[in-house]
Amino acid sequence: MLKSSRWFLGFCFVLLSLRPALATNGMEMTFVGARSGGMGGADLAVATDATAINTNPAGLTQTKNHRIDAGAALMIPTLHFQNAVNDKDGALQIFPMPVLAYAHSLEKVPISFGMGMFAQGGMGAKFSMEHPVIHPGEKLDYRSQIAYMKLSPALAYQPHKMISIGVSFNVGFAMMAMKMPYSVQPSLMEGEASMTMAGGNVGKTSYGALFGGMLGYDELTAIAELKDAIAYGFGGKFGVLLTPHEKVSIGLTYTMKSKLTFHGKARMDMQGQFDDAMPKMVDAFAAMPTNIGASQEEIQQGIEDFFASNGIDPSIGYSANYDAKIAFAWPRKVGLGLAVKPIDNLLIAVDIHWIHWSDSMKKFKMVMTDGDNENINRMIGSDKVVTILPLNWKDQFPIAVGVEYEFLEGVFGRMGYSYGENPVPSSTVFPVFPAIVEHHITLGGGYNYADFFEINVAYELAVPNTQKGASDHAVASEYDNSKSTLGEHTVSLLGSFTW
Repeated sequence: MLKSSRWFLGFCFVLLSLRPALATNGMEMTFVGARSGGMGGADLAVATDATAINTNPAGLTQTKNHRIDAGAALMIPTLHFQNAVNDKDGALQIFPMPVLAYAHSLEKVPISFGMGMFAQGGMGAKFSMEHPVIHPGEKLDYRSQIAYMKLSPALAYQPHKMISIGVSFNVGFAMMAMKMPYSVQPSLMEGEASMTMAGGNVGKTSYGALFGGMLGYDELTAIAELKDAIAYGFGGKFGVLLTPHEKVSIGLTYTMKSKLTFHGKARMDMQGQFDDAMPKMVDAFAAMPTNIGASQEEIQQGIEDFFASNGIDPSIGYSANYDAKIAFAWPRKVGLGLAVKPIDNLLIAVDIHWIHWSDSMKKFKMVMTDGDNENINRMIGSDKVVTILPLNWKDQFPIAVGVEYEFLEGVFGRMGYSYGENPVPSSTVFPVFPAIVEHHITLGGGYNYADFFEINVAYELAVPNTQKGASDHAVASEYDNSKSTLGEHTVSLLGSFTW
């Protein structure tokens, strides 16, 4: 027993090195384990294997003796994005979604316990695209990855043959990385600039007023990169399993919200924005009353004098490195499931969930501190930058329906369907947060040998969904009237042993 526990924990740490992404109910996986996958994720009232730790921990009371379930899903997303300057497919990527769970039911008391390691979900995308302002004509990276895994011990108790209750706790580990052009309002630049030029004093202004007023920018764009930020969090799940009849079961679960605070390194590169701004600056300064009739060389010298008088040194560029902190959370959930066996070899299950995205995905806030570029610090007015990316996701009510039929003794076929309305509004949909699929179709099968060895396989098609961005997009103008498309193929394999 001791050796198997050490092996289990060691393998869990190996799983932490894998990076899952792109789950299909928002950021949530639609299923955990291939049996559930074949039935469209409908498992709250079924939960007969060790993956119940993650779905409905009360189901652990249905396991026998010692049981271990190990496997993985491979998720292959298909992405496309179109806007005024791009019509691009996303890069082909394959994401592993591992699962490892152990359960043990005691012989003399109605208590079961277990531990599992689960890839809970995430998001990710990678594009090579043009930006309408930053380095026009060049390909820029648009990529993201958010991955969340958790280690969960669980305990279940069956006070009556019709009632089981269970609880699981989790230690969550999450990773986040991003790189993309990121737009902010000019008002972010609160640093003060003296406008004394060419012998004329026109007072002081902020750099935000300079870019937003004199140069006419509605937004300023930097190439922002977040490097391998990590976070730890804690949470739990409570579950109930009722069996009022031998052919009917009901599952009810509540999952706590898990707060995650990411810490990492960030880089903000505004060189492209300044390259675009320089010709506008020349035109704007040439039109100033103090510079009427000045030559091009005099205007250029005046701009250099302006920068120098305000402590701006163009030779050190306009990119800065920061320490980054991001407040994030995995949402709370409530689930209700029903399973019936109208005949001995047929199982029908239905689940419905509520996922509280409107709380955890209202906004994406990143606080960057200790900026190391004095040019940027002077223009912003601080070595600290606080950026808020609006998300405004809606709550989601996914529903799953699954069927399992035993064709021969120990040989099972499965099929399922699940639907979850896209939680992402048109005002904040953009290509590196692709969480918009709605319809999922699944097929699967399994073989059980003498209640000792079991193997299950599943395939899920997340039907491609296209969403049009709003004409006045809240994230950046480059996404105005854009189109984002996401679909997915997922294959899953789970092997199980009972002894």
